[in-house]
Amino acid sequence: MTKRAFACATLTLLFGLASLASADSISASLSAVTPNRIVDISINGGHSYRSILAGAMQWNRTGGDHEGMPTGAFDSFCIELTQYVNYHNNYTFEVVPLETAPRPGGSGVGQGMMTLKADLLRELWGSHYGEATTRDSAAAFQLAVWEIVYDDGVTLNDGSFRVRPRSTTPLYVTIAQNWLDSLDGHGPKAHLVALSNPCLQDQVIAAPLPSAAFGGIALVLVMAVIKIRRNLLEP
Repeated sequence: MTKRAFACATLTLLFGLASLASADSISASLSAVTPNRIVDISINGGHSYRSILAGAMQWNRTGGDHEGMPTGAFDSFCIELTQYVNYHNNYTFEVVPLETAPRPGGSGVGQGMMTLKADLLRELWGSHYGEATTRDSAAAFQLAVWEIVYDDGVTLNDGSFRVRPRSTTPLYVTIAQNWLDSLDGHGPKAHLVALSNPCLQDQVIAAPLPSAAFGGIALVLVMAVIKIRRNLLEP
């Protein structure tokens, strides 16, 4: 093996180990979905609709070995419309990269949303999560999340995922579409992860890396790069 090939293999291993380090768990109980609106949605291009509560899902963490945030009470938004969670039950989720959720997918979504959709969600969260504070805006944020996950475009009245207005242009539809239209790849991007369980409804949450863990990983990677660079420069 050449020095350059060895360097590439070493970096691949290190980044793989860094990824494995984040594959831990969170146990939590759903206490409420608030603020919210009841909305009518379709995930089959408008062939059928169902009424569903759209808003911020409020949880209380009860355990798990994931270090750092979230601790105590936290909120999430749903990224899986083919499975369910119920109030006041204790659930255990695996903390996984956003790209790999939802699992098992279905209804047009494969095993994971992949990078393009994950990046759109990061930008949506980074740009507009702070505005999702009222019933209409929280419902709008959830609708925008579902549109990104379940459709190949960002238009709420077209494609696989659709919203059927309960009145003439309800405010939550207008807000959601405006936010979706604002996504151009240049907005701020939040650090998001998914809470995933193949038998439960997957969630997206904001979860910054613990500073100590991030510093440790960064230090290992930097030292490895320095060592590899020295090896490459040796005759």
